[in-house]
This record gives sequence, C-alpha cells and structure tokens, in this order.
Amino acid sequence: MNAGHGVFCIPLPGAGVEHLEQIILSGTRGDASRERLIIGTTEDPKEVHPPFYGIGTMYQSILEQNAAPLVETVRKKSTTGGVLTVLSVSQLEGMYASDTNRLLERLASRISNTQRRSVDAVLLLIQSDSKIRSSVVSMCREYVRFFVKDRSVVLMGEKPSTEAMVLEHSPENPILPRLTKIV
Repeated sequence: MNAGHGVFCIPLPGAGVEHLEQIILSGTRGDASRERLIIGTTEDPKEVHPPFYGIGTMYQSILEQNAAPLVETVRKKSTTGGVLTVLSVSQLEGMYASDTNRLLERLASRISNTQRRSVDAVLLLIQSDSKIRSSVVSMCREYVRFFVKDRSVVLMGEKPSTEAMVLEHSPENPILPRLTKIV
C-alpha cells in the first residue's frame, strides 16, 4: 500500500477487522490504507468502519459478484493500477459450504484474472483440513505451507519446493517479518 498498490482482503475466520486495520495502519504511511484498502467482513457493514464491506449482505454473495466490483474499486484508488487480493478460502468455504463447486469456479476466475494482469497478485489462505484444499492448490502456480513447530512459525515452499524458514517478528517493520533459514 505504501508503494501505491490497492489491497482487497477477506480475513481468516475469527479475525477482528478493527484489529487487522490497526496492524495494517501501524505499517503504512499516511492515508495509504484508508485510500487503498478494502476489508470484506461477515459482520453487519453498518456496525464497522467505512473501509469494511459486508461480503454476505451488502454484496448479496461474493460468489455472485466474484469480488470483481470490490477489486475494481480498490484498483481505481491504486496509483500503480495493481491490486493484491488476499482471500481466506476457509472463510468463504464456511460461508458457502453448500455450493463449493461454484466457490471453486469463482476462485479459478480470480486466479486467472490475476495472472493476466502483471501488476496484480492474489494470496489465498487455506487451512490444511479444508475439503477443497487440493483443488485450490492445483490452481496455483506457487504454494507455501505454514505450520507451527516448537512455538515457531515455519514456512516452506511446496510448489516449487524450497528450504524451510522460520518467520520472525521484525522490530524494524511490524508488517514485514524476517525470514531465517533453518539449517
């Protein structure tokens, strides 16, 4: 966001949007987050801060809308024309459990649209026990697995394969963590 990119985010289940906004604000300059951030929430949009949009109420269904109107709203505010879309597949899977095929179609469409635009990126967050995990992973060019081991967050590339790294807090930048290779 500091570089001018827009961000559209549907956070993980249970993530408080106000807390998420505080984390993002702590690492952004000026009004960067207010100008170029939309967080979709399952909460009533009248009850939350203006950048948050009720994905289940205001936009009838993220499946029907394919998130495109929200992404385009952020794109218009982006000074680079680029948008990072962060989607909690687990959140969407829970909301639309009765129509997982349609959810997969919409995710495939979002991924395809993102791959056509070199300035865009999509980050999908999915739990290891998700029923649609293998289908979602097969759509992606890259896949990184996060897990907790001995109270440390470990990440490693699975597609393509990479070395294991520990994710550490960076006191210099609370948004951008440090990665330390496990040897």
